[in-house]
Amino acid sequence: MAILIEHDSQEGTVPSKGARFGLHKFLGLKWKVMLLSSLILLVIVTAFSVISYRILIDNFDSQSEAQYQRYVKEIDGLIDQISQNLHQLAGLTPFLKDMDSALLAGDGKNITRAFDLHWESLQLNNGIHLVRFYDRSNQLLANWGTPEPSADKENDAILKWVRKVNEREQPLRPLSCAENCMQYAVEPLLVEGKSVGVIVIGASLVDAVLGFENIAGADIGLLIQE
Repeated sequence: MAILIEHDSQEGTVPSKGARFGLHKFLGLKWKVMLLSSLILLVIVTAFSVISYRILIDNFDSQSEAQYQRYVKEIDGLIDQISQNLHQLAGLTPFLKDMDSALLAGDGKNITRAFDLHWESLQLNNGIHLVRFYDRSNQLLANWGTPEPSADKENDAILKWVRKVNEREQPLRPLSCAENCMQYAVEPLLVEGKSVGVIVIGASLVDAVLGFENIAGADIGLLIQE
């Protein structure tokens, strides 16, 4: 009697060719979507970074320009204040003790003797670095401070201003950096309503600019068109 014994030889199920193709297609599509999403995210992040950078640069430029304009305004105000002080001192000089008679006489020795009494206080209290007196013929009568007579370029400029003021009887307030940066007041001298010559008063801007730099914490330069 024969006994038939059947053995189950099938240990697992092997995916068909169609199933494998579908799986590969699904994985490929998934990677494509991920890659596309990554590229879009990268573009968004890059664009955001560029826009943020441009905004920062624009803000920095705007702030720098505003600060620059503020510094310009403050320096202009500082120079204008110095110029106004020089103008006032020039107007008061003929009223100093013994100056009116010395100026009327056009006597350099008497002018020197009278003004010597006030020169030191003007230096200490008003920061004056230069005072010169000229007569109506543009001749130097008395001189205090810098620049020295050997400073030809500065002296030529001063003499040019003196001639112009004597001719027009109108004040000038030039700023010159030929030797040192100086603010000048070149004014006609009036004594008893009579023009007797010209006074030149100069103050250095070095101390004022350095003081401003220390307060503002910024480097300041003056660009002068001669």
